[in-house]
This record gives sequence, C-alpha cells and structure tokens, in this order.
Amino acid sequence: MKKILKTFSLLVALAAICTLGLNTASAQDTAAKSDSTKSKLMVGLRAGVNASRFVINNSTETTNFIPGIQAGAFVKYSFNDWVAVAFEAAFSQAGAANMRFHSGTTMSSGDFMSYNVQLNPVLQCKIPVLSVYEPYFFVGPSFTINPHNTFRFSGLNGATPFQDKIQVDDALQPLDFGVLVGAGVDFNLRFAVLTIDARYRHGLSDIRNKNMIDIFSKATPTDNSNILIGNETWRSRQFSVQVGLGFPIGGK
Repeated sequence: MKKILKTFSLLVALAAICTLGLNTASAQDTAAKSDSTKSKLMVGLRAGVNASRFVINNSTETTNFIPGIQAGAFVKYSFNDWVAVAFEAAFSQAGAANMRFHSGTTMSSGDFMSYNVQLNPVLQCKIPVLSVYEPYFFVGPSFTINPHNTFRFSGLNGATPFQDKIQVDDALQPLDFGVLVGAGVDFNLRFAVLTIDARYRHGLSDIRNKNMIDIFSKATPTDNSNILIGNETWRSRQFSVQVGLGFPIGGK
C-alpha cells in the first residue's frame, strides 16, 4: 500500500508540473506566432524490444529478464508545443526467464512467456530546447491484458532429464495494472515525426492467480526457502526501447 501511495503521489506531482507547463505554454503560444501547418492530432505506429521479469515474493532471485518484442499504434493530441496526451495500444511479449523451482522430486528451470495486450494512456511533457529535435518525458497508468501464457521448461525428474512446453493461460490474473514512465526524442521529418523512447513499466498488482492448481502451486524456490511460489505475490517489471512514426492529421 505504501508503494502504491508513493507512486500515486509521484503521478500527482508530475501532473501538476505538466499542468503548470500547459498554462505557461498556452500564454506563450498566444503571444507568439506558431507554425500554421503544425497539427494538434497525430496517429502512428510504434515497435520495439523489451526485457521483462517477475518479482516473486518481493525477490528478484527466482527469475531473470527475458527478451520480447512490442508493436502497436498510438494517437496523440497536443494542447500546445509543450504538453500532450497520448493513448497507446500494443501487442507485447512479457514474462520471466530461468524460473527455478522444486516440485516434489522434480527440479525445473524454465521460461514463462505472456502474449498480452498493453494499453497506456500517458501525459507527455516536452523539454523546451532550441534544436531540430524535441526531447520529452511521459508518465501514466498502464493496463496489460493477459489472454495467453506458455511455460517452456526442463530439468530432472529424479535422475531423468526432461523438457516440455505447456500452456498456462490461467496462471496469471487477466489484468495487470502498473505505472509507465519514460523519456524520448521527437524528430520532425516534415511529412512525419520520428520518435525514439526508452521506458520502464512497474507492475503494481499481484498477477498470480492463486486459485489455479498448476505446475507452480506446490513449487518451492531452489534457494531452499519454505515459500510456495504459486501462493506468493507475482509482480511484473519491464524495460523497453521503442521507435515510432507519427503522421499529423490536419492543421492547427
């Protein structure tokens, strides 16, 4: 709860800063001439790579980062030259690598992969610089829908090695709520805007479906702790780098 309150306080503070920038920039825009061909509305596509993991029982010892890809679309509305809001919808691969655990006489290690849909409404504030590029930062809530998950694993059953891949769609809750923060740079190509950004998604909700009896239900970590992985909190973490191309719609 304390972490959620701190995160909420951070969002409120950033929103207040951007609101102040919005008011200041609006006054400046009114006083100065602006580019009549510049559009307030933009739509585009974006894609990138990511690295994600699960934090289980507030520990990062049970999993490692797993690589994935993201691809989707966005729409952005600019209030002025400094403040904008955007909505992103994307397909995303996320999960965790090298999940290590014991289950009875079986010792396993595997990769959990979730094929999900990520929805991000964000507030974007540009940093005022006189240059051909426009740096910015953004923040907002993030909603991830988890419809399909797989687990590819291998290990020893007694003294016998094995490997397998199973579908574990119900291992996670259908919705993962988190917060998204990042920074990027826009490049005006005249016919479009090229955008490059780096971002971090911090999952706040417990995404483990504890009502599900599966491979994780009676598993214990390899560090010999007494916890049951399937009964502990799972929270997602994700870093990503993305490239997008936005197309202005109409003029001011």
